[in-house]
Amino acid sequence: MSMEGVNLKTPTMPYSLIAEPYLTDFRVLDPHGAVILQSNDAYTVLQAALNALGVGQTLFIRSGTYPLSTGLVSLTTGIQIVGESRETTRLT
Repeated sequence: MSMEGVNLKTPTMPYSLIAEPYLTDFRVLDPHGAVILQSNDAYTVLQAALNALGVGQTLFIRSGTYPLSTGLVSLTTGIQIVGESRETTRLT
């Protein structure tokens, strides 16, 4: 099976936004892999991603440890948050 033309940076499921650790930072990507936001603060990145979601949209969080200074809040109902792995995606 040829992998030519397959973008390995984005998951195969149709997620609205993707959060991931990147070097010493955290970032949010659009479904095509373009960087929307990058910061050294996991809370800032994840909260901004949640704020950007609309009803019926999904945030995919890649494996990694995301230290949070406070709890995340979403004022939008009907959104989904999906972690890449129960064992390796940690919000602390």
